Amino acid sequence: MPQLMSHRDGFGWNTPPVANMLTLPPSRSHQTGKLRGIGSELLRRFAEAGTPVRLNTISARSSHTRYLLHPDKKNDGAAVTIADLQASFTEIIPTLEGVERAQLLENANGEIVLLIRLHENTSPALRELLEQPRFVDAAPYTTIALGLDSQQEIVLADITETPHIWIEGNSGSAVQTQLSILLTLMLFNSPSYLRVAIVSGTSTIYQSLVGSPHILGSLVSQTVDVRRLLDGLLKHIEQRRRMMKKQAVTRIYDYNRLALTNKKLKPLPEILLLMDVNSLPDWNEQQNQWLVPLHQVLNKGAEVGVHVVLNHAAPPPERLRKLLPVYLNLNVDSYAEGVPSEFVDGLLSLPSGDIPIELPQVQEQEIISITTYWQNMRIRRNTERENKGQPLSTGDTGLLTLRHDMLPDGEAPPTPPKPQTATLPEHTTSVTPSTQSSQPPMMLDDRVNAARALAAYLGWLGVNPLQDVLGMTTDEAHETIRILHKLGFLEDSEGPIWRFARLAEPPSGT
Repeated sequence: MPQLMSHRDGFGWNTPPVANMLTLPPSRSHQTGKLRGIGSELLRRFAEAGTPVRLNTISARSSHTRYLLHPDKKNDGAAVTIADLQASFTEIIPTLEGVERAQLLENANGEIVLLIRLHENTSPALRELLEQPRFVDAAPYTTIALGLDSQQEIVLADITETPHIWIEGNSGSAVQTQLSILLTLMLFNSPSYLRVAIVSGTSTIYQSLVGSPHILGSLVSQTVDVRRLLDGLLKHIEQRRRMMKKQAVTRIYDYNRLALTNKKLKPLPEILLLMDVNSLPDWNEQQNQWLVPLHQVLNKGAEVGVHVVLNHAAPPPERLRKLLPVYLNLNVDSYAEGVPSEFVDGLLSLPSGDIPIELPQVQEQEIISITTYWQNMRIRRNTERENKGQPLSTGDTGLLTLRHDMLPDGEAPPTPPKPQTATLPEHTTSVTPSTQSSQPPMMLDDRVNAARALAAYLGWLGVNPLQDVLGMTTDEAHETIRILHKLGFLEDSEGPIWRFARLAEPPSGT
């Protein structure tokens, strides 16, 4: 089950305590008297209008309050109808102080329900959801809390079971939903279990997340670079598929279980591709650049642990829709389960059916707190590893650098930096291969630079590509990988992504 308290995982990371990271939701106990007062005032106003009702229950919710009414009889003995109440309601509501929105309706059980949103009503806080027993009792650490349904029950999903989510809507709620998913996963999964690539053009809120070690480099902020990122992920997906096929398994879960007992295998983390394409102005016009590779990632990535959470103002193209088991529509303009669209944030489509949903709200301070925690945790963990003489997970592959064929017409590619002679950390004075090669070794800088270029192209590096492409011997290939680990260019040998080249590190201070 997700641990609300800090715990140490098998790779030396401590997860943060939830209570220290997320903001306490506002107390609503002081609203009780006010809500009852509104109920009493409603009874008096309906009676004065000649349409008396009785108040059965008051249900206070984060975004609104539900008053369950029972029609009484008029002075002439006739029963009060819903039409009578609607007429009185139109006159009463504008005169009630503090009411932002109200709706009177008859639900499926024939009950009269009055929904009222006050000025102080807000969306549920993320912490409210994560502290609910149903979330705490959920077994997988990949569980996410999507929101609250019309009965105020938490809606859960497991990204390993519902691997991709398309969010339709061009509003702050779409970004809030993406952030709540990401922060939930970052709270309970260290970088050894979760890595994230972010596509976002203008949003500074995503930029603040880049400092976390979960993030694979800088933001992808141009549509032309999305194709490169998707191509790199597809290469890595194929690598994972080959690794799993070799072990006769078809799911990443089964592969990681084998890795617990087989030390030759490296556990594979879940990879989350978070795509805020609403912030990319040319996304629709460049559909020919991303549609096919995105379809391939959606189709092939799920079983090997690569997941996509994408927001867009429009619904997905038809060829993608069938690959999206979770679809959240924030452009709802109709009724669902007796709840008007004014009192829900969206309609969530699951294989089991459609659910009207209220989405959690994320505070900027929560993003800063979680990112800062993981930044400090990386420094602390690297210090521990350095003291033990172990390699650090830092480096710059330049994986997001544009290729010639991806540049706009007439634009020159950036001048590549002058190759630097590879050097080891100061405390290492020489490089001694573990075994002697039968052929003369390559110069250190040539070998490492060639391997770096190959890793940047493939998105990962192994012995076979070094042998097949660069013509290295087995010993040279192993030694080159060891040096790249030492330099921090590849994830180190215990690292979360098996020999996966890191994306470019963000500039210092961001």
